[in-house]
Amino acid sequence: MKKTIVKPSAVPILGIGGVWLIYCLFLPLYRPWHLLFPALTSVAAFFVLKKLFPGKTVTVKVSSGNPDLDAMTEEGERAISKMRALNDAIADETLSRRIDELEDLTNRIFESVQRDPAKLPQIRRFMNYYLPTTLKLLEQYSVLQHQSLAKGNVSEAMKKIEDMMKTIVLAFSKQLDTLYQKDVMDITAEIQVLEQMMKSQGILQTDDFN
Repeated sequence: MKKTIVKPSAVPILGIGGVWLIYCLFLPLYRPWHLLFPALTSVAAFFVLKKLFPGKTVTVKVSSGNPDLDAMTEEGERAISKMRALNDAIADETLSRRIDELEDLTNRIFESVQRDPAKLPQIRRFMNYYLPTTLKLLEQYSVLQHQSLAKGNVSEAMKKIEDMMKTIVLAFSKQLDTLYQKDVMDITAEIQVLEQMMKSQGILQTDDFN
């Protein structure tokens, strides 16, 4: 699992040191009031340099404490990165749009499992077969499209992959929908219990929900 953090720049701290170094070398600092001006200058230098050098945003790996979930996340990130690279390499615009859909669905599938790791067993087949097989087909398409004679068997194979991607988009969408099936059932049950409680207390009439 990855997390984005801002890594502070060391320049503002170095600026404070530089101010004091210059004052020590060239100006007297043997009276207490001599320290006031370099102190104020160093504070001003710190805030100016912090504004000019705000640091950089970096992405670091963060363990979830669940080895299986971490392994899924890493594998998923590699798969999505590969899918994106293949999409860039594929010239067909229609197929490219379908790959965009697949990337979005794949991201949402992983996000759903990350929010609720108990769903991890539900995507085993997706991880072990559907996703890698999809990537393999896209790799083959990427190779075939560069053949100088894209006709006959080559053209037929490319057409089969293009048609298959329609089915794969539906399959990925179905996988995502399945992950939310229990959530929908829980919401429905909670609403039913709430309705019954409100009706039993006379807050609402029976036909208020009709």
